[in-house]
Amino acid sequence: MNKPNPNIVVPVDLTNPGQFFACCGLLELADRLWPGAEGWFTQTQFCIGTADPGKVLDELLQKIFSCPLKSTFSTADCVRLQALVKRESVLRPFGKVLPKSERTERKRLGSLRTASGFTLGYPFNIRVDWWLDDTWGGGELKTWAGKQKVAEIAKEIKHSLKPEVAADLFAFETVIRRQSDGAPMAPLSFDSGRAGTAQDIGYSPDKIGQALTAHVWTEFLCLIGLQRFAIEPVADRLFSLSMWSVPLPVVCAAAAAKGKIPSVVTALAKFRLAARDTGNRYKAFTDNVSLIWRLP
Repeated sequence: MNKPNPNIVVPVDLTNPGQFFACCGLLELADRLWPGAEGWFTQTQFCIGTADPGKVLDELLQKIFSCPLKSTFSTADCVRLQALVKRESVLRPFGKVLPKSERTERKRLGSLRTASGFTLGYPFNIRVDWWLDDTWGGGELKTWAGKQKVAEIAKEIKHSLKPEVAADLFAFETVIRRQSDGAPMAPLSFDSGRAGTAQDIGYSPDKIGQALTAHVWTEFLCLIGLQRFAIEPVADRLFSLSMWSVPLPVVCAAAAAKGKIPSVVTALAKFRLAARDTGNRYKAFTDNVSLIWRLP
């Protein structure tokens, strides 16, 4: 089968599962911007071909950066939650509490806000909430703790993206900062090439005023890619993924990544989800423990 000449080529380290899923996210968004886009892997690159060979990565990245990101937690629920929290704070100094029904409502809305996904608006119009899908156990790939608000984290990561780094997309790194106060934030730890906690690197960076950097395009695009490409574990925290080297549209590519189209699979890899704290609340993708190529 003759491959078309790709009009988008991204260097990729396929020992890093975060970069693999980030490529999948890039294909997802390319297809939504340019319907019919196809993607495939070489041993060192991810390639995308579109019907119009004039389409370029810079345009795609600019669209991703500028499109709106909105939590799926509704405005009405947000207003109600804020009202309940405010009433609770007013009552507290007087030793009073909310009525039981309102305490229950506040707890429900708080949990809903924490678990909520988000949408990327025009021109992508995609909903991202794969960790809530119980039909296949989507939460198995979740790396964040139960009380972290992933939609808000995603918004801060997106704000840190730079669309001018197409030449080496996954190598670009910067500090993720909260827009409200500029405080540094930790990424979601999809990028296995990053040491992200005090336990990982042997000291606490914040104690010496050091903010850790993150490969933000890897983190953000991986989060998007897992919406369609997320896989089930083959054993306790062990995941197996498949790579393909023939051009595939996004629907077929997702099936190939899950090993459902053996004839197009040209590489197999496995990685683990490792705990990042003693309480097993925070997790991280590790490097692929095996990467077997079938290519000549």
